[in-house]
Amino acid sequence: MISQPRSAYSLFLTAVLLLGWGARLLAAPANDHVADAQRLTGLSGVHTVSLSGATLEPDEQVWLGTRRSVWFRWTAPATGTLLFTVARSATPSAVAFLLRQESDGRTNILTSAASEEVQHHSVDAGRTYWLSVMDRFGTADEATLSFQWLAPPPNDAFGSAIPLPADGSSVSGSATGGTMDQVEGQAGFGGLVWYRWTAPVAGRALAELEASAVLSPLVFRDGVPGNGTFIWNRHDGVPVQAGESLLIGVGSHIHAFRLRVRLETARLVATPGDRFDSDTP
Repeated sequence: MISQPRSAYSLFLTAVLLLGWGARLLAAPANDHVADAQRLTGLSGVHTVSLSGATLEPDEQVWLGTRRSVWFRWTAPATGTLLFTVARSATPSAVAFLLRQESDGRTNILTSAASEEVQHHSVDAGRTYWLSVMDRFGTADEATLSFQWLAPPPNDAFGSAIPLPADGSSVSGSATGGTMDQVEGQAGFGGLVWYRWTAPVAGRALAELEASAVLSPLVFRDGVPGNGTFIWNRHDGVPVQAGESLLIGVGSHIHAFRLRVRLETARLVATPGDRFDSDTP
């Protein structure tokens, strides 16, 4: 029998099938599965990540159409903050990042970041964390993973609050690396660095923050921070007595700032909104 020439469509279909099987036969990365996560060591690092041939496990979290992923694990040397970012120069929106922590036999998603974003999360000494680099749209074969551990600032705990000048002058600070302790978590405030200011005379005190983010510092009556001691940092200040101290917390997402407390003594008349033991304005 004389074979007939193959049609163009037949040749095209054969090529597609061969390409498809070829892609399936690509060797998966060694850290394709969470059980085979590559171990990261040290306080910081930059790693080139290959996603070529990577797959998704059946029970793996799919985020925004994730197609494939690879896994890393890192053990925190001490309590502090982990900064991380994942980059892809050719297709910056094609790679996503997930951070997972094993807790009591369960896996919790702590936070995630799109490509080029810098994220941070508090980490506990000796606990192992999982980092997953994911390809959202199936177009990224390579990415760059960077991580850095930061020690807590010296004023990370409210018991170690740094004194602020009573004369209204400002101090420079950074909240990067601030962690959330049990007291902050119970009060609903997390990742703060702390300052203490003591009124030299009676008046109205206003905490002022200069930072890239338009945020107001949290102000508390001296003591354990909580809803019972939180006071609203109103634009006209809060009434204070001579010798009274205020605790001031600044959020950990503010990397650099200047902070001061301005005291007005010209008028001491209480306004209708003044509350010494309330968390309402």
